Amino acid sequence: MLISVIMNCFNGEFFLKESIESVLRSNYDKFELIFFDNCSTDNSIKIAESYKDKRIKIFRNISNVNLGEARKLAVNKSKGELICFLDVDDLICKDSLKKYVEFFNELKYDIIYGGVEYIDANGNSINKYNPSFNSAIDIGNLLKNFDVNVPSMCFHRNIFSKYNLNFDPKIKCCEEFAIITHAAVLNAKIVSVNTLFSSYRIHDSSLTHLNLNIGAIERRYILDKIKHLVKIDHLQIYNFAYFKSYYYDAIYLAKLGDLEAAKRELHKAYQYSIIFKILYWGFVFSPKVCLYLYKLKGRKIIKI
Repeated sequence: MLISVIMNCFNGEFFLKESIESVLRSNYDKFELIFFDNCSTDNSIKIAESYKDKRIKIFRNISNVNLGEARKLAVNKSKGELICFLDVDDLICKDSLKKYVEFFNELKYDIIYGGVEYIDANGNSINKYNPSFNSAIDIGNLLKNFDVNVPSMCFHRNIFSKYNLNFDPKIKCCEEFAIITHAAVLNAKIVSVNTLFSSYRIHDSSLTHLNLNIGAIERRYILDKIKHLVKIDHLQIYNFAYFKSYYYDAIYLAKLGDLEAAKRELHKAYQYSIIFKILYWGFVFSPKVCLYLYKLKGRKIIKI
């Protein structure tokens, strides 16, 4: 079974060698590495071209596009029955590709995701996260606690053919949230496993960090798109996830030092849940504590 490892790149020279070599160290040989460059202006292309492995296939986009569009274009270049993603600053575990195949043979998934080790810019371990095993992840699970990391997920090509899905070209940073939640409301088989698949690097120049200001806006856009597909028994969780986006707005504004604007954003969710009331008053009395807790626990700071 051929696996396509998709690596989207825009000026990723600093960690690129480590990322490529982590794929080449895989103990599963039947893979292609789709290196899709999004108009880099650094040495990324030269670094990719320095590897003479025929499994590395290099593509250059003619203009810089959003990450969602870049993911979609790269998927269209791939040929694997299974498709996974590795960003230029992350690392994949040696046995991950082999495990993706083994899990597919056992579980026949449309999407699978597992755990990550969080590392810093120097490769030092910060923390680890492994989801619980669940062979029937639904939209309720994902909206209650979205614990999916890009380098820990693998798709069967069915997602792009049978379900007629692909990455949204309008999305800049929440592309995985968009496609997986859409797949979930279409009843695709989504599985989480208690298995570490990759190392996810946290650093100040990462795309996710740089796009904190649009993450909440994109989440509302994504949730608006799937609302008509959400079943009645999931509407409460859907609404909670929607209002939670204002919490992310507040975090971003608080980091900028605009506490009054942060409180206004969080107040939009004030009437919906006691959790948002607590967070609002937390911002009023001790915004530094709220920011510390966010840094400590990230997106898992509030969940149902």
